[in-house]
Amino acid sequence: MFKIAAIALIAMPILSSCEKGEKPINGGEENLITLSATSELPDTKTSLGESNVVNWSTGDQITTFWGNTTTQAEFTLSTGEGTTSATFTGTATEITEACYAIYPHNTATTISSDKTISFTLPATQTYKANGFAEGANPMVAYKTAADKLQFKNLCAVLKLQLKVESGTKTIKKITLTSSTKKLSGAATVAMTYQSGAPAIVMATDATANNTVTLDCSAEAGGGVTLTTTAQSFYIVVPPVAAGEYSVTIETATGVMLKTPPSSNTNNALVRAQITTMPSLDFVESTNYIDNGVDY
Repeated sequence: MFKIAAIALIAMPILSSCEKGEKPINGGEENLITLSATSELPDTKTSLGESNVVNWSTGDQITTFWGNTTTQAEFTLSTGEGTTSATFTGTATEITEACYAIYPHNTATTISSDKTISFTLPATQTYKANGFAEGANPMVAYKTAADKLQFKNLCAVLKLQLKVESGTKTIKKITLTSSTKKLSGAATVAMTYQSGAPAIVMATDATANNTVTLDCSAEAGGGVTLTTTAQSFYIVVPPVAAGEYSVTIETATGVMLKTPPSSNTNNALVRAQITTMPSLDFVESTNYIDNGVDY
């Protein structure tokens, strides 16, 4: 396992007349602000490049909330796609140093007066070769003074490695299920974590789900083709203790292989870390060998 990178943002007002006190402002080009973004570690953000270097992607957007206003402002990547450093441009809703931000942008994302952000963790993620899709990995950041916005990750990442002993198989989807934890849907995060780590809190009612699915069906042939060389699959998920989740793998022909929950502590899904499972041969009659434990 290795840690997911945090992203640093520096707010740089283009206007020389920006005031430090909170003050609502009107939209317009004269109120544009540029946010410069750089990754602190070359691991994980919006997408994975070669050697697990994380790159910002074309079209990346963040949602920002300024000062005490609950009105969101969308900032869009303007330069730096395909690299670990980028700039975002948008219009702040107040002239203030206080800023609360979340990636990715969603018009339904809100913030409360006590600085708790409410958002939705998607129930379905789209497969992307050698990483996860843009927007799949949520992050938050805040500042209350003239300082950097340092994004921190909210979720863990499960990396599965699948192959076949001979021939090929086509993987249509992979589903994580937990009987005790919500894995997708309505979520909140308190933006008062200060120097600590932010904690995602999943809703406990029907607005959240006990499953999250990696959809591979958009790939050629209706899924990802497995060969004798292990293929990696990345799934973003809230932190989950070992023994509290299972994995179901479904082929394009409807054949399914279910891995039972494992109490092996190496399988815990920890915020800001990638949990890598050992390579698995997809054989219908074979149980899953989970980090050295045979089930």
